[in-house]
Amino acid sequence: MSACATREPLSSLPQAQEQFAQTYHQSWPGLVLHNANPQELPTSNVFIKPLDLPTSLQLMLQYSPQVRKAIARLGIADASVLQAQLIDNPHLALGALRPEDGGRWQLETGISQPLLSFFTRPLQRQLAQQQLASAQLELQVSIHKLISTTTHNYYEALATQQEKAMYAQLLATAQAQHDLAQGLYAAGNIPENRFLYYQKELNLVRLQQLDAVQKAESARLTLLQQLGIASTSAITLPNDLPLPPQDRFNRHQLLADAMASRQDLQLIRLQQDQLQQRRQLLRKESGWRDMKLGVNAEREFDGAVNIGPEIEFALPLFNRAQGKQAVLDAELAIAQANYDQTLLNIEREITQALMTLDATQQSLALLQTTLPIAEKRLVLSLREVNFMLASPFELLNDKREVINLHKQNIQILKTYWQARADLELAIAKPLAIALQSMPGTQHQHSHQEHHHD
Repeated sequence: MSACATREPLSSLPQAQEQFAQTYHQSWPGLVLHNANPQELPTSNVFIKPLDLPTSLQLMLQYSPQVRKAIARLGIADASVLQAQLIDNPHLALGALRPEDGGRWQLETGISQPLLSFFTRPLQRQLAQQQLASAQLELQVSIHKLISTTTHNYYEALATQQEKAMYAQLLATAQAQHDLAQGLYAAGNIPENRFLYYQKELNLVRLQQLDAVQKAESARLTLLQQLGIASTSAITLPNDLPLPPQDRFNRHQLLADAMASRQDLQLIRLQQDQLQQRRQLLRKESGWRDMKLGVNAEREFDGAVNIGPEIEFALPLFNRAQGKQAVLDAELAIAQANYDQTLLNIEREITQALMTLDATQQSLALLQTTLPIAEKRLVLSLREVNFMLASPFELLNDKREVINLHKQNIQILKTYWQARADLELAIAKPLAIALQSMPGTQHQHSHQEHHHD
């Protein structure tokens, strides 16, 4: 009994780490659910090379306080398992009576052991194990959501960085148009209205460029916060968003995968089992098993000692836990409603993600045919300007069109990868691809198709 009183709870974190590795070993073989010391800081050499998505996810798992908090909740369930294995303490009673006219004291002593814990101990241990299983599922759900959020933040930071570079090019083009118009206006070759137009365009692009810089910095700070890294840390992101792979998804298969993999569905089923177990526990706690068995000793005034057994019963005449039983019935109904709603949410999330992936692939295919045309027009406009067949303003306008198309391409690629992260979250497992961390140029896209049934 002394060993039981001093034993530390066993950690179930290694089991959770193994479950995590089984889920992600194919897509992210180097990803480890690591519980870092809060005092540890990432080494500076982490950021020497551009920060790719796998490295970002590993940093989040290692340093994010949100991960530590999720793992700490697992410790509560571990402690509950240990507590369920312990036996209730015996009760010791002491009493003394002194005669009114003096004399020897009458002493009463008693020791008793509640038996209810013995009768309910198997159910208590089973409930504790189920709560531990629920905590492990909740940990996996939390980690999936954190990975999805980190993926969103990573591609947001990468896209806004590229958009900032595009706006810098737009600003240079608008500045060139303004300077050219200013020279022509000073020479009296264009009217004031046209010069003011280019001055207005320059100011608008400056405003857009300032907004792009602010969005890029905000996205960078959000990513660093998600990773659990100080905002003063210097990170380098890749120059380009990855190119979409050639995907072929089957909606019915994805729904089946979600039904098999979604931990929140498993969690609700486990909660329903726990409620049924608690119902049985209430029946035992409210019946004849609520008793105490002990020994009572008494010393009379004359010194005689009386010793005998003692048993105490609870009489379930008034309180039979009717209210608690009704609460359990309501909680079971809520759990079933949550299960049904989760099924509807899964179907909507998968359908929405597939629709977004389809739309982005169609947009990318259209851009792949439009960009070469715009770039060829830019080359031809430059040739016409060199032969004085076209205005330099037309050349600069064509250049702005090309830059705007590249900006649109960045947005579409970002939307694609974020929708893919949503799909992975919906089915609760990663989609195996080999190109997720490989950068691609914004103007060298091969024609790739995306399908779903």
